Amino acid sequence: MKSINWATVPRNTPKPQKVSIPTPALPKPFEIFLRKVEPLGFGAVTELARAYVTRYITGGWENVAGEAMPLPEMLFVADEPVTFSNDALFDIALIEVMQGSVPEADRLSFMDLVHCATLLPEVYMDVVAKAKTIQWTPSEPGKGAGHSDTPPTSSPA
Repeated sequence: MKSINWATVPRNTPKPQKVSIPTPALPKPFEIFLRKVEPLGFGAVTELARAYVTRYITGGWENVAGEAMPLPEMLFVADEPVTFSNDALFDIALIEVMQGSVPEADRLSFMDLVHCATLLPEVYMDVVAKAKTIQWTPSEPGKGAGHSDTPPTSSPA
């Protein structure tokens, strides 16, 4: 086989996809932009998930001040404790990393996703399902990695 001239191979850069989920709990549909994570960047999902597991399940993490925290951090939503599983934290990490090319002001944070999962579980499960579909569906050759609505711009605060 001849050598491949990599300079002539176009990059299949993933494009953000708009996910819009209507819910009666909100005045307008829940929206999030997600893009497929490229293979060499997928380690970021695993690393972030491991950090969350250490912080919220096993303990043994350092806080912002660098202090050793032997016990897991407890989070509360609507005055109720939140219980995490490894899989749930992996899903949150995947969604966070999939928002990587979206402007910071338009991204959902870890806490936004935790609130969504606990207060709007049906919406959150739809987001997880859409994220996994986007991530694990092969792109069509020559079409780029995923379909794109117009990528968002930062919305005014």
